[in-house]
Amino acid sequence: MFTYKKRTPNNPALFDIVRDEQLLLHDEIYDILKIGRNSNFNEIIQVIIEEDDNDNVYYFSMIVRDETMFSFYGLFYPLLDCMKDANMICIQEYKIVDDKLVLQNVDLIDFEDIPKTYLPKEDATCKLIPALNEK
Repeated sequence: MFTYKKRTPNNPALFDIVRDEQLLLHDEIYDILKIGRNSNFNEIIQVIIEEDDNDNVYYFSMIVRDETMFSFYGLFYPLLDCMKDANMICIQEYKIVDDKLVLQNVDLIDFEDIPKTYLPKEDATCKLIPALNEK
Protein backbone atom coordinates (compact mmCIF):
# COMPACT_ATOMS: atom_id res chain seq x y z
CA MET A 1 0.00 0.00 0.00
CA PHE A 2 1.24 3.47 -0.75
CA THR A 3 2.00 5.94 2.02
CA TYR A 4 -0.18 8.97 2.53
CA LYS A 5 -1.02 11.55 5.17
CA LYS A 6 -3.54 9.91 7.48
CA ARG A 7 -6.53 12.06 8.39
CA THR A 8 -9.44 10.52 10.23
CA PRO A 9 -12.87 11.72 9.09
CA ASN A 10 -15.25 13.15 11.70
CA ASN A 11 -17.74 10.41 10.88
CA PRO A 12 -16.10 7.36 9.24
CA ALA A 13 -19.52 5.68 8.92
CA LEU A 14 -20.42 8.18 6.18
CA PHE A 15 -18.34 6.08 3.79
CA ASP A 16 -20.25 2.85 4.50
CA ILE A 17 -22.78 1.61 1.99
CA VAL A 18 -25.88 0.78 4.03
CA ARG A 19 -28.68 1.30 1.48
CA ASP A 20 -29.34 0.32 -2.15
CA GLU A 21 -26.09 -1.65 -2.45
CA GLN A 22 -25.32 -2.95 -5.93
CA LEU A 23 -22.30 -5.11 -6.59
CA LEU A 24 -21.07 -4.20 -10.07
CA LEU A 25 -17.89 -6.23 -10.29
CA HIS A 26 -16.34 -8.98 -8.19
CA ASP A 27 -13.98 -11.90 -8.42
CA GLU A 28 -14.14 -15.20 -6.58
CA ILE A 29 -12.88 -13.59 -3.37
CA TYR A 30 -13.49 -9.83 -3.23
CA ASP A 31 -15.97 -7.18 -4.22
CA ILE A 32 -14.12 -5.05 -6.74
CA LEU A 33 -16.64 -2.29 -7.44
CA LYS A 34 -19.92 -1.51 -5.76
CA ILE A 35 -22.27 1.42 -5.39
CA GLY A 36 -24.98 2.41 -2.94
CA ARG A 37 -25.94 5.03 -0.40
CA ASN A 38 -24.78 5.87 3.09
CA SER A 39 -27.02 6.49 6.11
CA ASN A 40 -27.56 10.10 4.94
CA PHE A 41 -28.64 8.88 1.47
CA ASN A 42 -25.45 10.21 -0.16
CA GLU A 43 -24.24 8.26 -3.18
CA ILE A 44 -21.17 6.08 -2.53
CA ILE A 45 -18.80 4.39 -4.98
CA GLN A 46 -16.41 1.84 -3.49
CA VAL A 47 -13.56 0.29 -5.49
CA ILE A 48 -10.83 -2.08 -4.37
CA ILE A 49 -7.28 -0.75 -4.26
CA GLU A 50 -5.30 -3.83 -3.31
CA GLU A 51 -4.83 -6.70 -0.92
CA ASP A 52 -1.61 -7.52 0.87
CA ASP A 53 0.09 -10.59 2.31
CA ASN A 54 -1.10 -9.71 5.84
CA ASP A 55 -4.79 -10.33 5.05
CA ASN A 56 -5.51 -6.62 4.63
CA VAL A 57 -7.76 -5.35 1.84
CA TYR A 58 -7.93 -1.66 0.92
CA TYR A 59 -10.74 0.22 -0.81
CA PHE A 60 -11.33 3.73 -2.05
CA SER A 61 -14.75 4.83 -0.90
CA MET A 62 -16.06 8.11 -2.21
CA ILE A 63 -19.09 10.28 -1.67
CA VAL A 64 -20.32 11.60 -5.01
CA ARG A 65 -23.15 13.84 -6.17
CA ASP A 66 -26.36 12.24 -7.45
CA GLU A 67 -25.59 13.54 -10.94
CA THR A 68 -22.15 11.93 -10.90
CA MET A 69 -23.59 8.57 -9.86
CA PHE A 70 -26.32 8.80 -12.49
CA SER A 71 -23.72 9.53 -15.17
CA PHE A 72 -21.38 6.77 -13.98
CA TYR A 73 -24.12 4.16 -13.72
CA GLY A 74 -25.50 5.42 -17.02
CA LEU A 75 -22.46 3.69 -18.54
CA PHE A 76 -20.55 6.63 -19.93
CA TYR A 77 -18.89 8.59 -17.11
CA PRO A 78 -15.37 7.33 -16.23
CA LEU A 79 -14.58 6.15 -12.71
CA LEU A 80 -11.52 8.42 -12.75
CA ASP A 81 -13.76 11.46 -13.28
CA CYS A 82 -16.00 10.28 -10.43
CA MET A 83 -12.95 10.29 -8.18
CA LYS A 84 -11.94 13.77 -9.35
CA ASP A 85 -15.47 15.06 -8.73
CA ALA A 86 -15.97 13.30 -5.38
CA ASN A 87 -16.95 15.40 -2.39
CA MET A 88 -14.70 13.22 -0.23
CA ILE A 89 -12.52 10.16 -0.78
CA CYS A 90 -11.31 7.83 1.90
CA ILE A 91 -9.23 4.71 2.15
CA GLN A 92 -10.93 1.93 4.06
CA GLU A 93 -8.66 -0.75 5.47
CA TYR A 94 -10.24 -4.13 6.14
CA LYS A 95 -8.79 -7.23 7.77
CA ILE A 96 -9.84 -10.70 6.67
CA VAL A 97 -11.14 -12.49 9.76
CA ASP A 98 -12.88 -15.87 9.42
CA ASP A 99 -13.34 -15.24 5.68
CA LYS A 100 -15.08 -11.90 6.32
CA LEU A 101 -13.86 -8.35 5.86
CA VAL A 102 -13.73 -6.46 9.14
CA LEU A 103 -13.21 -2.70 8.96
CA GLN A 104 -10.01 -1.63 10.75
CA ASN A 105 -9.35 1.94 9.71
CA VAL A 106 -10.73 4.84 7.66
CA ASP A 107 -8.60 7.76 6.45
CA LEU A 108 -9.46 10.71 4.25
CA ILE A 109 -7.27 11.29 1.22
CA ASP A 110 -7.14 14.09 -1.32
CA PHE A 111 -7.40 13.03 -4.95
CA GLU A 112 -4.11 14.79 -5.68
CA ASP A 113 -2.33 12.57 -3.13
CA ILE A 114 -3.27 9.31 -4.84
CA PRO A 115 -0.36 7.93 -6.89
CA LYS A 116 -1.18 7.63 -10.60
CA THR A 117 -0.51 3.89 -10.50
CA TYR A 118 -3.47 3.52 -8.10
CA LEU A 119 -5.93 5.46 -10.23
CA PRO A 120 -8.34 3.77 -12.63
CA LYS A 121 -7.71 4.00 -16.35
CA GLU A 122 -9.22 7.02 -18.07
CA ASP A 123 -11.66 4.85 -20.03
CA ALA A 124 -12.86 2.71 -17.08
CA THR A 125 -16.65 3.05 -17.14
CA CYS A 126 -19.61 0.82 -16.35
CA LYS A 127 -19.65 0.06 -20.09
CA LEU A 128 -16.67 -2.21 -19.44
CA ILE A 129 -18.56 -4.33 -16.88
CA PRO A 130 -20.01 -7.35 -18.72
CA ALA A 131 -22.95 -7.98 -16.34
CA LEU A 132 -24.27 -4.45 -16.89
CA ASN A 133 -24.11 -4.78 -20.66
CA GLU A 134 -26.05 -8.06 -20.84
CA LYS A 135 -29.38 -6.34 -20.13
